[in-house]
Amino acid sequence: MKNFLLSGMFTAFLCSFIAFVTKAEELIIVKNGQQAVVVVGKNASSVEQYAARELQRTIQLMSGAMLKIENGNERIPRIVIGTPASQDEIARLVNEMKLQGAGEEQLAVYRTGNTLFLAGNTPRAALYATYTFLTDVLGARWYWPGASGEYIPERKTITIDTLQISDSPDLAIRSLAITGVPNGDPDTDTWMARNRLNLVSSRAGGDSSGKIIPVRREKGFLIRIAGHNVILPEPLLREHPEYLAEIGGKRQFHPRNASHLCWSNPAVQDEVVKMIAGWWKESPYPDIVHFYPADQTLYCQCGNCKAMGDISTRWQKFSRILIGKLEKIVPGKRYWTYAYLEYKKVPDTVPAPFELIPYALYDVSYRHLLSGNSEYNKESIAELDGWMSKGVNTGIRGYEYIIFKEPMLTPMVSWVVDQMRWAHQRGLTAYMSELPAFNMPANTAPEHTYWNCSRLALYAATRAMWNTDITAEEVVKDWCATVYGPAAEEMVQYYFDLESAWRNNPEKITLFLNSAVAHVDDIFSDPLFQKLEYQFEASEKKIRSITDSRQTVRIGSQLSLEKKMLANWKRLFELKHRNAGIHTMDTTKKGILLYDAGQDSSPLSIALQENGWDVSIESTDLLKFKPYLQTRASVMLLRYSKNGKAEKWNADTFIRKNVKRYIEKGGVVILAVSGDIPVNNWFPGVPAVKWSGAEPVKFRKTIQLQSGRWQTWPNDLAESLNKGLPPNKGFRPLSEGWETLAAIPMSGGSDAGWLLRKKIGKGWLVLTSAPMGYEGGFELLSGRNAVNVVKLIENLQADNSDK
Repeated sequence: MKNFLLSGMFTAFLCSFIAFVTKAEELIIVKNGQQAVVVVGKNASSVEQYAARELQRTIQLMSGAMLKIENGNERIPRIVIGTPASQDEIARLVNEMKLQGAGEEQLAVYRTGNTLFLAGNTPRAALYATYTFLTDVLGARWYWPGASGEYIPERKTITIDTLQISDSPDLAIRSLAITGVPNGDPDTDTWMARNRLNLVSSRAGGDSSGKIIPVRREKGFLIRIAGHNVILPEPLLREHPEYLAEIGGKRQFHPRNASHLCWSNPAVQDEVVKMIAGWWKESPYPDIVHFYPADQTLYCQCGNCKAMGDISTRWQKFSRILIGKLEKIVPGKRYWTYAYLEYKKVPDTVPAPFELIPYALYDVSYRHLLSGNSEYNKESIAELDGWMSKGVNTGIRGYEYIIFKEPMLTPMVSWVVDQMRWAHQRGLTAYMSELPAFNMPANTAPEHTYWNCSRLALYAATRAMWNTDITAEEVVKDWCATVYGPAAEEMVQYYFDLESAWRNNPEKITLFLNSAVAHVDDIFSDPLFQKLEYQFEASEKKIRSITDSRQTVRIGSQLSLEKKMLANWKRLFELKHRNAGIHTMDTTKKGILLYDAGQDSSPLSIALQENGWDVSIESTDLLKFKPYLQTRASVMLLRYSKNGKAEKWNADTFIRKNVKRYIEKGGVVILAVSGDIPVNNWFPGVPAVKWSGAEPVKFRKTIQLQSGRWQTWPNDLAESLNKGLPPNKGFRPLSEGWETLAAIPMSGGSDAGWLLRKKIGKGWLVLTSAPMGYEGGFELLSGRNAVNVVKLIENLQADNSDK
């Protein structure tokens, strides 16, 4: 329930609420040397004490005045923070504050006489009452983590007239599934608390010192142990191979990831129960154990497991056994799981007694609102409804902030706000969506982080989780008015023009970690870029009229960041349509032939560069591929996976026969490989190489750069090669004959070449451990730095022409 009664100088910050205004004598918080005192109970919890410090800090930033924090002071004016349990005065006013019989996060911001109460039914609710007062009444904003995202209006005088707010959240569980930091990130945690998110995650045994979780708990968080954690230690599995999942008639370890277990084995059930019970005993602070199996799909195929039903059904049966056994050892605990991968399907049994089962919502279209009638979303919605028909308390486990493999600006505010309203209306109670912590990875430019590329949508999500009636327009206008000042109108228009282009294309974008270059044409066009860039120009013109230099710099820095994030899309657009602005080579006559050997069971695919960098891609067999070898392409890029299983023909035979002939006639072949390959068998006379494997790198810096024009002509790559992040693995030639163009130092004292070259006939074979534009994170030849890939290919092409 949301009730608001207020008046006075700060009503402008609550313009979205209908308020009945009654004039009252002002309550002074800061005015002409007078200031209120902050009161917490003598037995106040750490959360209530933290709330007092947050209030004190924000008022000081706002006014310069440091309010005193005291216990039980009767002096007035006062700001009393607490609960009915910690403050007798609040206990006497529970009916007036509408706390009686309400939920645990019911809050009240209530002024009576010369006392302002920031109260709640629990310490967490009292903290949220404090943040509600600071944001909705005093205008404080925390748009993104860290100091740069904090916007506190300067007010030398702060007074309150009539003020009564009674509020509670629409979604009970509000969180982000932060990855990459098992014990959390302080800036991210602080931002989440200030925006009233109430759940964070920790790994089992992750706080061995016992000092981290209490700091997180004082921010009001529920603590859940989480992760793909229903796995057992490798030594135990080697001692008891019967615990492993049976795959293809054999108990075996997964080749790359943690292995699944034989869920039907009673001994496995007992070992997992012992492990989970130990988490409760070793970690006194968690509220919830959230357990789910290994993150891969090679489940046990033994007869007993198959007899339990499909994967989802057997997971629920297995979990029911675990929870039943755990209840006898550690009774009264809270357990969650996910509906994910093969256990996302609605089970054919009564689900285990989990308190919550969030549904992995990755099969929907991020362009089509869930409240709409899109065919793309119907299957997932029906499956989610199936879980609810089983009586399951569920919510959303989302992926909308990691849509692309490389972080890209995503205009998702309307989609995210609609998602929260849709979830609340359908009776869902929880939301948690995955992304790395703020400013992760470390030392990464802001425009290349997932957080910044989704920062407006993330803020919108926090607002809509609490109040699902909020609109995208309200969020965007509030953000732009605060962050961009006089340029707000232009930036609101910029945002909705961008979002309109995102939403109005009929093609769907779904799943996660997609290729951004594959979708750039679905979103952008030359006219749209011109329109968006004009709005930046108009915004920059507006801020030139600002007389406050600090404000000019602050607004300018955020405009600059937005421009850089848009430029990431433009770079890909140029890459596809105009070869990233590289005009030194006539690529329409000398195309670049790309060949992808596929991963795992995927078919082989190829792409021929005609006027751009990824014009066409098609699955192919040998007969379809052969005509491409007759083109005038002079560089062929091959990605080879030793696990690849091509359709209809053998990749090794194809390379040995067709690719060798292609090089001998004068072509350049760049072979991008991760692992040992029989290069000496493919190309007789070429020295064998050994893969460096998992040997640690001494430091990630290119050494032994071979001099020559291949670095600088026609494109200057010298600085990127010298300063960019190279691959962390490479090759060691087993005999002379390879020319090492670039290497990395390994910890054992030797080097490994990550870029090697060998002359074969009239052409060159180039061997690299670099991803060559397909993946690779922040490496200098990754998908994020695909322009460098184009430049290197053109340089090697030109170097071959000279020789």
